[in-house]
Amino acid sequence: MHFIPLMCTKRYYFDVDLFVVHPFVANSANEFVTVKWYDYNKDPEFFQAFIAASPKNKIIKRSLDIMVEILSGKRSKRGVGFLGTQSMQDAWAEIEQEDPSVASHGKDKKVYFLTEHNMRFDIDGFTNIPRQQNRGPPLFSEGGCDFFVADEDEKSFYFYSRILGTRNCGKLHLLQSLDLLCSTLTCSFSGKLHLLQSLDLLCSTLTCSFMLRFLRWSYGLY
Repeated sequence: MHFIPLMCTKRYYFDVDLFVVHPFVANSANEFVTVKWYDYNKDPEFFQAFIAASPKNKIIKRSLDIMVEILSGKRSKRGVGFLGTQSMQDAWAEIEQEDPSVASHGKDKKVYFLTEHNMRFDIDGFTNIPRQQNRGPPLFSEGGCDFFVADEDEKSFYFYSRILGTRNCGKLHLLQSLDLLCSTLTCSFSGKLHLLQSLDLLCSTLTCSFMLRFLRWSYGLY
């Protein structure tokens, strides 16, 4: 739970798969900094891969309280989003109704929001940002490599949302791999079984037995 240390001291939090391109340094006035995810206008959530907060921050505290309420059944979760990303946005939305200084956000304000963008569709003002080399070995996922975090006003580019080689950005996708291989080889039942046996050997060092059980179930190979 990365919120807990943020409650104790003023500090920065980064997800391990966040790719820092240009270090972000919070303004002395900032008490809470995070990122609006790329589809914020349709579904308000905060992309929590990056957070900066002052000690005993009331937005962080309210977010923790909301998560406890949801997990205990006292409060309903919005839609299908993630618990933490929704709870933090809900916390800020509630507190901004109580505190005008939190409602106003910007680089020199108590609250400062960066924004996540998808460079395939949302590059207004960011046309010079290079795409990550995301077309590595065949059968590796790449859909999440094109997201980045920036300051919309200053057009400052800080992070890629995911490092190449992590989930949704270069990690081997076993289910898609099996489908793609079988579409090429016109796999029979026995062909799929042989492929799964090969994946078993690969996964013996990668600890992915759960995925293999799922694959066997998907293809009727119990």
